[in-house]
Amino acid sequence: MNRHCKKTLAAICLIALWAESFATRHVATADESAQTASALQNDGCAGHRRRARRRARGGCCKVAAEASQSVALFDGKTLDGWNVTDFAGHGEVRVENGQMILGTGEGLTGVNWKGKDLPKLNYEISLEAKRTEGTDIFCGLTFPVGDSFCSFIAGGWGGGVVGLSSLDDFDASDNESSSHVNFKENRWYRFRVVVRKDNISAWIDDKKIIDQDIKGRKVSVRIDIEDAQPLGISSWASTAAIRNFRLKKLPNDGS
Repeated sequence: MNRHCKKTLAAICLIALWAESFATRHVATADESAQTASALQNDGCAGHRRRARRRARGGCCKVAAEASQSVALFDGKTLDGWNVTDFAGHGEVRVENGQMILGTGEGLTGVNWKGKDLPKLNYEISLEAKRTEGTDIFCGLTFPVGDSFCSFIAGGWGGGVVGLSSLDDFDASDNESSSHVNFKENRWYRFRVVVRKDNISAWIDDKKIIDQDIKGRKVSVRIDIEDAQPLGISSWASTAAIRNFRLKKLPNDGS
């Protein structure tokens, strides 16, 4: 084979090798492109699923947040939303230093709600109260319970009785919700009452003091406190200060 033929054959071999290499690279590139497109599609679907899950969680959180938001019943500046309850011989009611002051009267002194409609079940009322003068009720909280009403009493019957008035027509001093607390003058106490269809619970500071089953029970208020309905706060022959008065709707307990 002469030199010219050898050169021609070598050139042909190089071209064949180059063509094979190009084809291999093209197939690999096509495979990589397909894999990349598939990965992007999967990532897109996964991202869509993640976004959907986040939206679902966000919706649940929003519902829970709305259910757990509390509203102020007393703005610390005025008696907007409240009437001074027309109890015979009541004391002065005023707003002072961000507090609602229920002055000492001959008997009951208080205010009752005239604002928007209130929940009747599945809600919580909280407030802070202190007795600055006298020896009797400084937190008489009247509230709805379904189609009836009840009163949470703190400091009654000589200064220390805590309980619900009334259960089966028995006052807070005479039914099983009754207990005694040694309240200190001029000390703030945190009160919280939770109302469910079959239960009323109450806390003083962080201590649960009432866990009352009311299923099948008659829940009512004393006749002398009826004017405090649907929601009221009262004192008896004592001066009380009230602040941080709030209401919070609770999720339905299924009852």
